[in-house]
Amino acid sequence: MQRTIKADASCGYDEDDTAQIKALRDKILSRPELANITAIKNGDVYCFATDISTGLSYWLGIVYMAKQLHPDIFSDLDPVAIHQEYLTRFQRLDFNLNEHGVFFYPAEAV
Repeated sequence: MQRTIKADASCGYDEDDTAQIKALRDKILSRPELANITAIKNGDVYCFATDISTGLSYWLGIVYMAKQLHPDIFSDLDPVAIHQEYLTRFQRLDFNLNEHGVFFYPAEAV
């Protein structure tokens, strides 16, 4: 029997509150059928926005994931700064990532 986790949470440009995405992550971490998975045991479960993982901006998701998966190799990589430059310089948008948006959770991971 296959089970799915209903995503009542969202990430992305329209989300500023991490409470729902935290609740979703906690729900995933507490699933008994996942208890023996190493990532669950270590708390290595992350949520990130489809806004940065699909379409023309998919490469932003790669930047965030590279920082998370290989922090030693990418110690000087700042995904938020790269994302901000993309929005400001190339998209010419007035959108401050320090004030709005949830793209990767938990954020301290990047």
